[in-house]
Amino acid sequence: MVKKIPLRNKNREIVDHALVDDHHYDHLIQFKWYMTHGYAKSNIENKNWSMHRYIKGILLKEDINNKKIDHFDCNEGDFSYDDELDT
Repeated sequence: MVKKIPLRNKNREIVDHALVDDHHYDHLIQFKWYMTHGYAKSNIENKNWSMHRYIKGILLKEDINNKKIDHFDCNEGDFSYDDELDT
C-alpha cells in the first residue's frame, strides 16, 4: 500500500504529493518536503536530500555514492541506479 506525503512550494502551499511505501511513510513524514524542478526535496540534518536518494541511501542503506539514480522505464514512481554512470 502507498501513502501520500505533501510537497510544498516556497510559499508553503501544497502543490503535489509524493507516493511512498507504507513502511517508509512514518519516517519520511517527519520532515518537511518541498517540490523543486520536479523532485521532492528536504533539508535533513543540515543536508539537502532528494527523496529518492534519501530512501535508497539512508532507509535502504544502499551505496549511492558516484551513482546516477534514475527513474526506471520513464516512470517517475520507479527508480533505479546504474553502476556505470557517474553523478
